[in-house]
Amino acid sequence: MKKMLFLAGVFLLLATAVVTAQNSGGTSGSSSDVTHRAVFQVENMTCGACYSKINSVLGPLEGFSGMGANLFRKLVAVDFKDPLTTEEIQAAITGLGYPATLDSVESLEDEKQTFAYMQSLRRSPGYGCGGSGPAASASCPGGGQGGCGLPAASPSGTAKDI
Repeated sequence: MKKMLFLAGVFLLLATAVVTAQNSGGTSGSSSDVTHRAVFQVENMTCGACYSKINSVLGPLEGFSGMGANLFRKLVAVDFKDPLTTEEIQAAITGLGYPATLDSVESLEDEKQTFAYMQSLRRSPGYGCGGSGPAASASCPGGGQGGCGLPAASPSGTAKDI
């Protein structure tokens, strides 16, 4: 009986892996799987509400995977994959009344460099905005008092400066 349950479990794991590979196109090394980070200089961006507006317009775009901002330096970093382009991102931000100029684009080699990964840490106790640990107070202007919209710090307590 135990052997049968074990084999059923293995079968389910293999079936899940096959379905996942088929849904992703089975091309784990393709360029569409590479996450890029574009950094924009954004005029008129002065507060968290500006950040929220930009995030809300980029969120629904296919290929958008996350963003972070440095309000003091008026920089927005956007993580994205194909089919989204820097031109589309720039047009969306500028269309909101925040003229954006592309500063740089880089490919992210490691998932742990992405804002999506950092946001997953933020949901963990003690990390990032809304948490109560050292990373929360280090990365949030409000001393970690929740929901600032800035990227979470890494587990080591330092945030990558945009």
